[in-house]
Amino acid sequence: MRFRRFGAMVLAGLGLVVIVTGCATRDTARSPDVAIGSGVSLALPMPPGYPRKITVLQTVQGAYGDQRRTFQSVISLSPDTVQVIMTLPGGPRIMTIHWSAERVTTERTALAPSDLKGENVLADIMITLWDAASIGTALSSGATITEADGIRTIRSAGRDVITVRYNDKTDDTKRMVLTNHDFGYELAISSQRTEGG
Repeated sequence: MRFRRFGAMVLAGLGLVVIVTGCATRDTARSPDVAIGSGVSLALPMPPGYPRKITVLQTVQGAYGDQRRTFQSVISLSPDTVQVIMTLPGGPRIMTIHWSAERVTTERTALAPSDLKGENVLADIMITLWDAASIGTALSSGATITEADGIRTIRSAGRDVITVRYNDKTDDTKRMVLTNHDFGYELAISSQRTEGG
């Protein structure tokens, strides 16, 4: 299987031995529909439509099979634009993603695998941080989202595609675990608001 998804490709990319910090590629996509499961997609809204202007720092521990990796992101959210800067912990940048009303633009360093797409990263961020109603509107036909008892579930064709378990959720801090059942990866995410309200 060709791994195109956020967790799998980040985990593969962080295994590189040679550290190169220069910008290697720049990709642009307009109104992308992002595959989040087998036959399930999420249409990234243009503009992003996050209801507030805030900045959050995320630490993510990813698991895919027997691989374990940790990385960090600084995410600036607003109704009109989103910017994501991904790095190794305390280290070099992996990629920078800009999401606006016109397009999604991704600047990747040589640390980022060629198949890691900025829109895939944004889809996982949207699934964890946006409200359930906005996500439901963006899902492909036949997919649904529910939220109960601190668990958010995206389902399609009678199966769980993605679950998000919120272990701690306040205005400033979110701790959650995203499991993509179709693509076989898990992300343990700690999200701390640093600016905005």
